[in-house]
Amino acid sequence: MMKIYGSKQSSASRCYWAAAEAGVELENIPLDFQKQEHKSEAFLKLNPNGKVPTLVDGDVVIWESMAINNYIIEKHKPELFGEMDAGSHALLLQWSYWSMAHLQKAIEPLYMQKWTGALSEEALVKAKEDATKWLKILDARLEGRDFIVGEMFTIADINVGSIASSGKDYLDYGVFPNVSRWLASLAERPAYKQVFG
Repeated sequence: MMKIYGSKQSSASRCYWAAAEAGVELENIPLDFQKQEHKSEAFLKLNPNGKVPTLVDGDVVIWESMAINNYIIEKHKPELFGEMDAGSHALLLQWSYWSMAHLQKAIEPLYMQKWTGALSEEALVKAKEDATKWLKILDARLEGRDFIVGEMFTIADINVGSIASSGKDYLDYGVFPNVSRWLASLAERPAYKQVFG
């Protein structure tokens, strides 16, 4: 069984979702962050960044959630890559990387504020403006579309959806009707319910 370091409340959540879509069970290996177990010598041998998620599958060790998802899907359910022509595959990667580089970076301060309370009011306003900018791009992409790329659910929907959904408690998604519709349809998937309840 593949093992994963990182809880469903972390960025590992998209890995649990990908695994559930692929029909694969992941064994969670808990880390006590209060005790700095993610900085232990043993864990740093697996992931020198000292971060989660980290996947262990026999001799294969992978960190970075998008890379983990690619591995899980390629090994267990490659049809979630959709149409495998070069253009479609590039779009899957484009939207997945975009979501991490831009959307997650913008939303992250909003949900981290819940745990740390470290942002000033000015910084919170700026974070909301940034997140809104990227959500507008995503909303435009989803105009007239049920999925991010092509005519079927793919790994791009998992990768982008896991990030887009993380901002719902902090932003008014009513102004992003296409994103809201798309997220609602993703939330009906059995694998999504299995991971997020």
